[in-house]
Amino acid sequence: MITLAKGNRAYFFYFNPEDKQWEQLMETDRPEAITDEISVAEEEINDQLRQHYDDQDLEPAGYPGDPVLGTVQGFPNEPLTDTQIRVILEQHPMMGEVMPLVNTADGDRTIALIFFYNDFLREQRITAAAGYEPTISEWQLIASVESSDPDFDQALEQLQTAYAQWVGNHYTIDEIHPIEDPEAALKS
Repeated sequence: MITLAKGNRAYFFYFNPEDKQWEQLMETDRPEAITDEISVAEEEINDQLRQHYDDQDLEPAGYPGDPVLGTVQGFPNEPLTDTQIRVILEQHPMMGEVMPLVNTADGDRTIALIFFYNDFLREQRITAAAGYEPTISEWQLIASVESSDPDFDQALEQLQTAYAQWVGNHYTIDEIHPIEDPEAALKS
């Protein structure tokens, strides 16, 4: 199954092995913020897939079993401009929102951010922090927290601590420019 996004819509497709072609499963509104409900008919998706596949043949796709890590690994190998972040949001229907947290000293590019990943299969949202590692020129997943975590508030505090330590370990104060209002950063 694949998910594509265009504008504010998300489209789900699956591969029909009998007809040897991709078929649309459903279309839904793409969530825009972490507080938005995800309108996915999971039962409808499962019923359609089970017509063609056994349960043991199906597993969530992603990167080493972690679609959030895969999302981060798909970022360009450079600090991100606001335009690049907007393009990533536009092309990735599972990302509900991005909040840039730290820019380069000149303020032009983001080197640390938080994003909210909508896991449609598990019906949950994941809050993730990512940072650009300058010595190897790639983005790294710093930490993530699942909305289903029974200790969500404590886990979120641990994510914030991990993010702050990561930035401190990878950048000196003269190399960075913290963003004062992360929620408004991309809206301007």
